Amino acid sequence: MGVIMKRFLLSVILLLLSAAQGLFAADAAPLSAGAAAVDITPPVGYRLRGYFDERISTGVHDPIYFKALALRQGEKTAVLLFSDTCSIPTSSTDPIRDAVAEKTGIDREAIIICATHSHTGPLFCGPIRKHLHARAMAQNNGVDPCEPFDYEKFFIERGIEAIETALAGLRPVVLDEGQKDLLGISFNRRFIMKDGSVRFNPGFDNPDKVRPAAGIDPKFTFFLFRDAETDAPFTSFTNFALHPDTTEGTLISQDYPGYLSSVLQARFGNDFVSVFGNGTAGDINHFDFAGGTEPRHASEIGTILGLNALEMTNHHGLVRVAPNLAACGEILEWPKQAFTDKDAENAENMMDLAVAPEGKGLPFLDRARAEKIVNCSSFPTILPLDIQAVRISDELAIVSLPGEIFVDLGNAIRERSPFKQTIVLELAQGDYLYVPTLKAFEEGSYETIDSVLAPGGGEAVVEKALEVLKKLKEM
Repeated sequence: MGVIMKRFLLSVILLLLSAAQGLFAADAAPLSAGAAAVDITPPVGYRLRGYFDERISTGVHDPIYFKALALRQGEKTAVLLFSDTCSIPTSSTDPIRDAVAEKTGIDREAIIICATHSHTGPLFCGPIRKHLHARAMAQNNGVDPCEPFDYEKFFIERGIEAIETALAGLRPVVLDEGQKDLLGISFNRRFIMKDGSVRFNPGFDNPDKVRPAAGIDPKFTFFLFRDAETDAPFTSFTNFALHPDTTEGTLISQDYPGYLSSVLQARFGNDFVSVFGNGTAGDINHFDFAGGTEPRHASEIGTILGLNALEMTNHHGLVRVAPNLAACGEILEWPKQAFTDKDAENAENMMDLAVAPEGKGLPFLDRARAEKIVNCSSFPTILPLDIQAVRISDELAIVSLPGEIFVDLGNAIRERSPFKQTIVLELAQGDYLYVPTLKAFEEGSYETIDSVLAPGGGEAVVEKALEVLKKLKEM
């Protein structure tokens, strides 16, 4: 057979393959999506979570929400649910997932629940809350004025409601997605010092700081869902890695994701639902200790994210996604850190000092250690870490991890993922505080003190996440 004939036959084969792929895409079930925003704002006077001292809310800057995004393609359904809270324990996520799975038949592992990590949301669970609640009850004749009702019960009910509302609003959609690097708004907060130690948030004027101990994740990802019939955008999903600790004070707030939502609603209407999922931001915040620039706070950060999303939308920065929906998950079992009975007793005795207003109690790192030990006492010896993933297309997946994940761990997952593009979410299905790298454990400082996983847990999470992604790729 001559060279020309071989080339001709090869061209014919490639054309046939292309036609077959087009036919398959045309025959694929359409993607449907639904979204919901359900208010979960606690009453003024409720405790806030995000720092070590007790904070009582004095007002509402902006309401906080459960935001649900439901996806369905053929017989496959996946749900992403996000709360504007600092974290969510399994005592709250499990009842929501169980109830939705029982009511709808959706696979439990296809329901991902994450916190955005707002530091101006409610403190509604955990041993620290129990301690504060018991102290208030003792001081006020059996009444805790900060807890006028069972917020966790309310929280669970609203989470179920948000998912059910999103499922009820499922409609055929087209999905556009874009990604770009955003620099100058997120920075690694751990610094190597001149003496070789590592310090968390070393300060702008500290002459002993040398350089950041690790990098950042600048990836900004934006999904825009349009009604397939009207082409009108009605919801979005945004992912960026940055601590939502950019709003100071005692007013309840979504933090910067609220301003992102406002920018998008100004363009697409008040009914538009902006869903935000935090990236691996365990060691990332908005203070530029290396460059010394003034920190941007919530309004500016959220506006920057929103304007970048609109800029991609307006200037062909988004590409059409060919959906291929699937979901799966696995449990990683990992030990918690071990402490002696004496350690636990001492930490419990320190709690009144640990939660006292800043400057009147223990030093910061002593507070962190005491509260970590108290938190550890509430966990089983072996922690069940729930790793879940959703495939959006053959080239795009979302994986969710429990705890505040160090950025190097998230970057490692993305670099080794079998998918061309992987979005990594933190604070999913469990409140396990920080998940540092082994390198960070060797370096020490705040985040390693405020961690309940035994060292090596972060690297084990990476390997399990890659196993889940590989399984998802082959489904």
